[in-house]
Amino acid sequence: MTRNKTAVWWRVVWRYLLKVMVTLLATIVGCTVLLAIGFAIPNGRIINHVVAQSRSGLNSASYQPNGLGNRTDTYTETIGYCIGVLPAHSQMPLWKRVSMVPRCTAGPQAAVMMTHFQSHPNELTSGAGTYIRYWSGFSVISRPALALGGVYMARAVSLLCLVAAVFYLAVMLARRAGLWAAVGLVGVYLGTTDLLALTSQFTHALAQATILATGAMMLQFGRRWQTAGYLAVVSGGLFAFMDLLTNPPASCALTVAMAGLAGWTGSRRIRTTLAFLASSTLGWLVGFVGTWVARWVEAMPYNGWRTTVSNVRDTAKFRLDGDVSSAGHHYAVNLEPGATTMTNIRMWLSYPLSPYVLAVVILLALVIIVWLLLRDRHSLVGMLILLIPVLYVPGYLEIMRNHSQIHSWFVFRDVAMGFAVTAAVCLHFLQEKVRSHAVPASAQGSDDAADLGRGERSEETNGAASTSVS
Repeated sequence: MTRNKTAVWWRVVWRYLLKVMVTLLATIVGCTVLLAIGFAIPNGRIINHVVAQSRSGLNSASYQPNGLGNRTDTYTETIGYCIGVLPAHSQMPLWKRVSMVPRCTAGPQAAVMMTHFQSHPNELTSGAGTYIRYWSGFSVISRPALALGGVYMARAVSLLCLVAAVFYLAVMLARRAGLWAAVGLVGVYLGTTDLLALTSQFTHALAQATILATGAMMLQFGRRWQTAGYLAVVSGGLFAFMDLLTNPPASCALTVAMAGLAGWTGSRRIRTTLAFLASSTLGWLVGFVGTWVARWVEAMPYNGWRTTVSNVRDTAKFRLDGDVSSAGHHYAVNLEPGATTMTNIRMWLSYPLSPYVLAVVILLALVIIVWLLLRDRHSLVGMLILLIPVLYVPGYLEIMRNHSQIHSWFVFRDVAMGFAVTAAVCLHFLQEKVRSHAVPASAQGSDDAADLGRGERSEETNGAASTSVS
């Protein structure tokens, strides 16, 4: 009997892993198609709009104040509206553009280069460089908007996407974990970051919209641990597609935490919740890393093996610890353990509401822990397990030390997401207890291994059966 069960579960695991890889492949194909659609938008109208708006006052100066005590990443926004741009009558095939990911320039020179393109519409590339490290998938949204109304239209569309994603996440979280959890997560993340100041940073706005929307997607559709894994693959892949390496741990932490909440609220079982967390963590990593590697593979037909590998290797060295061997120097960042995390915590605390949020979240967590320790230890274990994804934030920061320190003025959002998830989890359990929505502890199950094992074995058997049917 034991051997039969072991065999059944090995089949479940292998089928799950196979479907994870199929989901990854489908995500990569989908990303490639979307990128091609974005790059198929004619460049002439984009060039004309950007040139006209630059002449009428579009500010492309880098890193201006954002009104919240931080800076605006206008530089990256200029990259955003330069991605995919070639002279209007360039005859470069679409597949080459997808492989090359052309970027004409960035920063204050964007308008100058666009003006040159306007004057020389028949050149092939006119000096445009490549941006092969990233998918720049935001262009599937930004380029149509740029063609319709220039940079201002792209900003408006990205802001609408961000608002829709916030609303989507709030609604799904309220339905799954309660209104208090939704208010806690959305309130902390909006109130202690620069999301409200992303009107002139459409690349950041679209990346943040992706983070929030994929978290909501997990809450809406993640009803089984296998499904949570597949959705996490899509989440990681879409974030790699849309983002320029701004806040990967925020995406991972939110996706996995929402998967954990889906597992806990649907079963109130420890092992089930752990299965959701493990499945979604694996899925997100596979999706994020696999999709990013696929970008480099797709870059090789145009850029060549050596150029692509050299670009990726040198960039990785720089992002990790500041090594810039090609320039003959090393960035002076603090490589001591914990230094990167503290740098970003200090940046987060520089926002007006953050110190108060920090105090409230710590106090709330302590109160809930003591309460559950005295009244419901099963729920206490569940709560602590649901907070595991928060640890992904410092883990990432301590690996990507240089990148996370020199860009702390936007990487700090990862810290905010960690506290937002903590607030949501704590408020979920608080609302459960205050409103007496939870089933009495004696009926929830106990820490007794035999009782818990029987419940889990029943669920696992059902999961195996449904997997084999699917």
